[in-house]
Amino acid sequence: MCLPEPDGTHIKDATHMAASGSAAPRLEFTASWPGTRTRLLSFSFETEPGTADRLMVRMRWLDGGIGFARNVVQVAFYPIEIDGQLVYVITLWEWNLQRDEMCQIRNGLYYNNHDDNMNDPRLLLPLDMSTSNAEACRFSPTEVDRSVDENLWARLNWNALHVNGYVVASSNNANAMRSAAAVQAAAEDAADDADDPVADISELLATATITDSDNIAAWRCGICLQGTQDDPHLVAAHAAHVA
Repeated sequence: MCLPEPDGTHIKDATHMAASGSAAPRLEFTASWPGTRTRLLSFSFETEPGTADRLMVRMRWLDGGIGFARNVVQVAFYPIEIDGQLVYVITLWEWNLQRDEMCQIRNGLYYNNHDDNMNDPRLLLPLDMSTSNAEACRFSPTEVDRSVDENLWARLNWNALHVNGYVVASSNNANAMRSAAAVQAAAEDAADDADDPVADISELLATATITDSDNIAAWRCGICLQGTQDDPHLVAAHAAHVA
């Protein structure tokens, strides 16, 4: 996918790594920023000097200007359709050295919300593109998806994965990966729960004889010692423990 420059020219797909042998491998994306006028810029992710698991992000405006984000420990890309075009918006988290915790980076380039402790990428959904988020940078789905499908983040010693339609990338550091791992685990658990055989015995209880009802009410699981009175759903909760 090409993004138009303000003068109508185009930039080729810009997801690439630095030349082989470079001291600082990088992963670069082209984005558009719909500020007072649409402007193009490149986002270059590279390892933060002096660290093994944090990134520095260089933002370079193609018509001049440069900016930085440091100590980045997590990145999320969220897809949204704007004016009939599918794009990704980006959220960055940094490691706040004073607070010794992960925090969203907030400025006009990134999609964010008002909760400073929102470190789980799931909790930024559904997308709210009102207020300042309406001008968040917009990324090519082709570039973002390719960076995951071709495992380009691994060259920065980072992991990236598709989760429920969006993308999360973070370092191999256990603390920094926690949210991404939690997202993946939650998605897998939800899929497993959808397939679990669940039997609602409410109708059975409604038609049972007095004796049957008494027997059902008196039943207790031999493992957890819980019965059916609090929850009329029977599930194979202990199947994993059965030889």
